[in-house]
Amino acid sequence: MKNLITTFAGTALIQIVTILTGVLTARWLLPTGKGELTAIVLWPTLLTTLGSIGIWDAIVYYSAGRVSARLPRVLASAIAVSAVLSLILGGIGFFLLPHILTSHGSGTIALARWYLFFIPLTFVTLSAMAILQGEQRFSQFNAVRVLVYLGELAGVVLLYFAGAISVGNVLWVFLAARFITMTAAFFLAAQDFGGGLRPDWTTARQLVGYGCKVHVGTMADALNLRLDQLIMSVFLPTTALGLYVVAVSVGAVVTLVSSGVNIVLFPRLAAASESQRGEILGRFVRLTLALSLCVAVLLLILAPWLIVTFFGSGFLSALPAARVLVVASILLNLNSIFVVAAKA
Repeated sequence: MKNLITTFAGTALIQIVTILTGVLTARWLLPTGKGELTAIVLWPTLLTTLGSIGIWDAIVYYSAGRVSARLPRVLASAIAVSAVLSLILGGIGFFLLPHILTSHGSGTIALARWYLFFIPLTFVTLSAMAILQGEQRFSQFNAVRVLVYLGELAGVVLLYFAGAISVGNVLWVFLAARFITMTAAFFLAAQDFGGGLRPDWTTARQLVGYGCKVHVGTMADALNLRLDQLIMSVFLPTTALGLYVVAVSVGAVVTLVSSGVNIVLFPRLAAASESQRGEILGRFVRLTLALSLCVAVLLLILAPWLIVTFFGSGFLSALPAARVLVVASILLNLNSIFVVAAKA
């Protein structure tokens, strides 16, 4: 229960900080700038998720009480695989972005190409964090995952008071926050290894083998969450995308329930015996459904006030989409619980 409470607290803090960052960037960049920022961030993020071949799930699975003596090799092998994947995905993104973002202009395309550094930073960060999650070191895990969002928020605020707020500068702040988080995550994950990090072909093959098995579900989830924004970034003006992102932000509050539950559930189920798994899963499903319904009802009532208060009246036309997404997020939460259970 302590781990679950800690993780919920971390998830809630991330959601609050994410909303604040979204509110500030929306207000300071306005709908057009917000749409441009979203279009740039969206594609490297999606490439990272789709091209990760489930490597982070594999690290959690193989660190959850199974091969603890081999953790240095697990992390080193994961980073070696991540380096190869980062080069491949970065190259794909570099050549695809000009064709995908043709309606956004050359300046936006150039920024999007620079933002591809997001890919290797994220691969290393999440590989190290997966070690912490698999070992159920949730205090350290949650501290690291909160750090990146706090860094982004602090950087955006500093840009504003320095009079340097712009889409390009915000993107550099995001990358700087990722680099700091990567350093912290790697230090925490590797601090007790002692003997150094040496990649191992057998371990790498195990990670890739397990990861590929579960990655289909991960890709489906990622596309389910992002396909609407991907289509809009290609065919619709940045203003429309900026409005829709605000609607997604409101609906995403509901998904913080499953985000918190899944972090604890995955290693717990992976380490449990067959006889324990049914009872554990049932308890977590009931908890997820109850919390999701409570949060969704509150959001349906408060959505107009939240949008006007935090984003401004110019974003009020996002309200109908926000309400649809709030309801949809309840089912999305339950779906994600069963996906995690199957992985474990």
